[in-house]
Amino acid sequence: MFLYGKTGVGKTAVSRFLLDQLKQDTAQYDDIDLSVYWLNCTNLSSSYLVAVNLVNTIRDSDEQISTTDYPQQRIFDILYDELDAIGWTVLLVFDEIDQIGSDDEILYELPRARSNGYLESAKPSVIGISNDFGFRDDLSPKVKDTLCEEEIHFSPYTGPELEAILGERVDGALFDDAT
Repeated sequence: MFLYGKTGVGKTAVSRFLLDQLKQDTAQYDDIDLSVYWLNCTNLSSSYLVAVNLVNTIRDSDEQISTTDYPQQRIFDILYDELDAIGWTVLLVFDEIDQIGSDDEILYELPRARSNGYLESAKPSVIGISNDFGFRDDLSPKVKDTLCEEEIHFSPYTGPELEAILGERVDGALFDDAT
């Protein structure tokens, strides 16, 4: 799924809130295991860097890998091993996904990893968040074909909506007789 919208309309906040709710809701079931990994792609200008940073997000700090020590396919293999170790359903959220530019290989690899035999137990899904409404148009044809994504557009808030949001926040932040 890709979420598009102008800066400040709440894409990231809504995504975090809904994913927290989803984790809480699935926790009550024994037959559902959901993991969510969030990666901000700002300054990650390639699929290689996204994959390395995703591995490092999943791993403990004493097991981090360097961004320069491995060829790309080896990084993907390490990522697949990490995902399979987690197992079940793994949601991978890429905030500012448009920052990867034209190197969209990771968006091709991850959705096909299971069908290509790279994963046995993990079922990864990708959520991309972007301010660039034209990002999808710039993806390679093979990625567009692979993603089958659902687009959700966040429109800018109207004046009354902003007033209601601020009113709600004021009620929670300000107290009578506070100095």
